[in-house]
Amino acid sequence: MAGWVRGWVGVFGITVSEFWGACNCKSRRWIDVDRNELCQLTTTAGTREVAERIAVELVDLRLAACAQVSGPMQSTYRWEGKIENAEEWLCTAKTTREHVPAIQEVLTRLHPYELPELVAVPIVGGSEAYLKWVAGQVANDE
Repeated sequence: MAGWVRGWVGVFGITVSEFWGACNCKSRRWIDVDRNELCQLTTTAGTREVAERIAVELVDLRLAACAQVSGPMQSTYRWEGKIENAEEWLCTAKTTREHVPAIQEVLTRLHPYELPELVAVPIVGGSEAYLKWVAGQVANDE
């Protein structure tokens, strides 16, 4: 069993069966993933429309299996020496490491920010069926 599952089970004081039941997963099988392969990517946008346009483009081009847009949220950051606060929308996508350079090109083309956020974090494990689906959606052979 994955260490993070044991950690959550310990934090919440539930059994492993209760954990998987709460996940509502048909496939309770956990797999570890090649850390160089699948990743979750995030970017932010100043409007919902821009975030949704990025999400649709990434999925349409098969650069991401899926993308979620959430927000608004409040962001605080330092820009050109000043503390800034802005309302932003978060776009999260599941993809592969090999697609990150192409995703950077899409962001450069579609994003109005001078320096758009692009962070890719490895997916180190998860539901076997879901991760196979993610990999299949962004496969280059289709």
